[in-house]
Amino acid sequence: MSLIDKAPNPVITEADIKLLPEPVQRYLKYVGVINKPEYLI
Repeated sequence: MSLIDKAPNPVITEADIKLLPEPVQRYLKYVGVINKPEYLI
């Protein structure tokens, strides 16, 4: 079980996407998923 699974309201953070390719990071930031609860995505 990961730390995200244990969090009460996990959110997508900059740290979560830092290992993704730059174009993917830019897209995720553009569509506004950063700092949103995962269950809304």
